[in-house]
Amino acid sequence: MLRDHFDTMTQEERGRFLANADEAASRLDRLVRRLLELARADVAGPSEAASDLRVVVKALTERYGRTSLRVNATVADDARGVAMSGEILDEILTNLIDNARQHGGDTVTVRIEARKPVGPGRPAVEVIVEDDGPGVSDGNLSRIFTPFFTTARERGGSGLGLSIVKSLLEAHGGTIGYLQGRRGAAFRLTIPARR
Repeated sequence: MLRDHFDTMTQEERGRFLANADEAASRLDRLVRRLLELARADVAGPSEAASDLRVVVKALTERYGRTSLRVNATVADDARGVAMSGEILDEILTNLIDNARQHGGDTVTVRIEARKPVGPGRPAVEVIVEDDGPGVSDGNLSRIFTPFFTTARERGGSGLGLSIVKSLLEAHGGTIGYLQGRRGAAFRLTIPARR
């Protein structure tokens, strides 16, 4: 269109058209990167890797401390070791924190709490990621883990973040669920404990 109408467009029209094309290209780039992340998550499998949750959470707190987003975290001493690489754990928590930022407004406080749950079964670490944003409406609750579902497309959301988180957790024997009845959005993750 620009090629066909370049001579008849004003400088302002050409600038606006190019800005729209640039924005669309950036959106496609983000989408392709997220699709690749989802594909990697879908084929990931459990590994012998392990990490210290406290180290990963500390790095996240420092990284987000330079933004308008506040991340408060507590990690119990008995919940430090998880059977997952630090890189995967960072990707999971980063997706959840970014999701809170996209849906929570200008300033969002994310609370991460980790503890070892008491009960039978394989030892696991329970991580609660909770924000003080508006939460998830009842009408959207059943679709939050569905790929491409988002209510934040105009803010750059691809609808793949929670799908990636769920796939990565399941590939490592973990789970994720939404906790209802909280003030904001709250997710409970279970991650196998390091043996």
